[in-house]
Order: sequence, then structure tokens, then C-alpha cells
Amino acid sequence: MTTVARKPRLHVRALFAEMLRIYRRHWRWLMLAAALVFLPLALVDGLVEEIRSGSDVAKGGLALLTTVEHMLGDVLFNGLVAAAVIAWRQGGPRLGIFAVARTLPWPTILALEVAIPVVTAVGLLLLVIPGIAFATYVTLAPAVVKVEHLRAWPSVKRSFALVRGNFWRVLLVLVLLVGVAAAVEELLQTVTPEYIGDVLVKLAVELAFSPLSAVAVVLMVFHLRRDPADGE
Repeated sequence: MTTVARKPRLHVRALFAEMLRIYRRHWRWLMLAAALVFLPLALVDGLVEEIRSGSDVAKGGLALLTTVEHMLGDVLFNGLVAAAVIAWRQGGPRLGIFAVARTLPWPTILALEVAIPVVTAVGLLLLVIPGIAFATYVTLAPAVVKVEHLRAWPSVKRSFALVRGNFWRVLLVLVLLVGVAAAVEELLQTVTPEYIGDVLVKLAVELAFSPLSAVAVVLMVFHLRRDPADGE
């Protein structure tokens, strides 16, 4: 008699418990990685704010520049965190940030991190609900690249397979992480003196919450895989 393997269920409380446990143990590494990535981006944003005057073409060019540089920053940071979390969960040695960076399949991760937001944005412009659904189903793809050593398209299909049956739980995790970060940023914007500036407030929120989001996405891949090989 053939036994059909049950699809793993994402337990949100257990996920957040492990996320916070990793954050407590490795917060220095995570904060340093976030600072190395997002501090230069904040400096660029500050310069852009200073020169945000002129023609519409110039403003459009600056907007494109900031979008691209933040996208590249997210690629770098999420890749670093994914590799580090894998090593930590396997009980590996403490890794240096640059050593981790050398292990990442950058072309595949970059292709996904560029393609997914573009397709999601198009979906949101056309139909909001399908756009949100697509973003949720493919949110694990960049982490899958590192965890399971897949190429871009197989990692997208794998992300769909992992999220299927746990869509609302995955969406809940994403909404909680994004929502709390947005609420904290909004609160800081209202209570922070004007001379500190929006750029510094945004940087502080990124340093605090980007590690949590990146760790959570990688952990969802582990929590949703079947043992020993997810039935494949």
C-alpha cells in the first residue's frame, strides 16, 4: 500500500520563533551585513534628494537609478543572509561576509530578483489580486536557488510547489514583516526631528527589519520542504 506524503504545513509561530532565535544569536553579523549594503545606498539616496531638481527627464533618470541600486542591494543582502542561514542551520563555522558572497550564484539570483518585481508590478497594474498572488507564490524562489542549488526557472516552479497549500500562511508572514516595518517607519517619521531626515529614518528601519525579513524567507523554504527530499 502506497503512503501519500502529506504536504508540510507552515507553522507561523514556530517560524517566527526560529527567526528571532537566529537574530539573537547572529545579530552582529546580520547588522554588519545590512550596514555594508544599505549604508552606501542611503548615502546615494541622500545625494539624490539634494539634486532632485531639474527637468522631468533628469528626475526620471534619478528615479530609475535609485530603483536599480536598491534592487541590487536587495539581491546582495538577501543572498548573503540565505547563505549564512544555511550554514548556521547546518552547524557550520562562523562565516565572514565576503566569504559568503563568493559562494553565491549571482547571475541566477540577480535574474530572479530583477524579473520577479517587474512581473509583479505588471500584474498589480493589470489586476491587483493576481499580482499579489504571483508575488506570494514566487517569493521563495531566490532562497530556493541557494538552498537547493537550482537554476532560475526551476526555482520559480519549486517556489510555487512549496507555497501551494500554504498560500495564506506565507502571505501572512510577508504582510506581518512588511506591515510592522512600514508602521515603525511611519511612526519614526512623525516623532523624529525634521533635521534627521527621511533617508536616515529609512536606513534605521532597513537595518532593523531587513535581516528579519531575509531570515524568514530562507526559513520558510526549510519549513516547507519534505524529508528527506520533499518527495522528489
